[in-house]
Amino acid sequence: MGLDLLMDGSSGRPGNDVGRPQDPTSEANTVNASRQRDERWAPWWVYAVIIVGANFGKQYFVQDWPVIVNAAITLVLAGVLFLGITAVYRKVLR
Repeated sequence: MGLDLLMDGSSGRPGNDVGRPQDPTSEANTVNASRQRDERWAPWWVYAVIIVGANFGKQYFVQDWPVIVNAAITLVLAGVLFLGITAVYRKVLR
């Protein structure tokens, strides 16, 4: 480590800036960036309520079908609903 040290005390490697003063604006930028990423997704409970409700409705129609077919329909249904909820949420958010 001795030869790696730069004049400012950091090793020059990303994520290894221990003891270095932090730029106060960088934390604000990080919070804003994470907030923007979070706004791309609907709240978790929207996904849960719609997917669970759709699964209950699906069970009414496919209760006598084989388990593997039921599971496949559930996976496709959940995937399509996830994509649909996300698309609608992003469209409404704009």
